[in-house]
Amino acid sequence: MRLYRVWIRKDGKTVHEINSAWPESDDPNPYLNEVIEEWQEQLPEPVPGVFEVSYASLYADCPLAPYRP
Repeated sequence: MRLYRVWIRKDGKTVHEINSAWPESDDPNPYLNEVIEEWQEQLPEPVPGVFEVSYASLYADCPLAPYRP
């Protein structure tokens, strides 16, 4: 499993940001759909419009252990 930061944006503004995890080798779309559905369930009423969803690995550039020559 890899930890990701997921952003949901509307009109260029972030409306929701959350961490989520899924296997790195899996297609991210089902996991992103789940994040969107959970966010929509928390809203008091539906929000119309088009949303942009993006994600990034939280540990892509972090070594697992310190370098020791």
